[in-house]
Amino acid sequence: MAFYPGMTEGKNVVHRNGLHSDNTPQNALIIDQSITGKRCGSLGRRKGVCLVDGKGEIMEVYPSVTAASAATGISRETVRKHCNGGSVWLLSNGGRFRWDNGRGLYGTS
Repeated sequence: MAFYPGMTEGKNVVHRNGLHSDNTPQNALIIDQSITGKRCGSLGRRKGVCLVDGKGEIMEVYPSVTAASAATGISRETVRKHCNGGSVWLLSNGGRFRWDNGRGLYGTS
């Protein structure tokens, strides 16, 4: 952003070749923040969460731990513990939370 003063207000710099040290004009792409989110949002750390019943059937899928917490009223930390396999107790409906692998499937960790 130092190389483009005045042009970067409300914008982000994306490096076309992925090398953040390469700040040549050919590599630095300046785009609006909303476009950055559309291009790079899926690369974030957010993982989907499945709520599975006692038989292992998927009951509900949430886009994130926060969404699962908001929908169920269960704390984010508890949801995260379930997904990471650290919680041994079951929910009142006999289910558990598991990470979603993006294909409607889940794993134990």
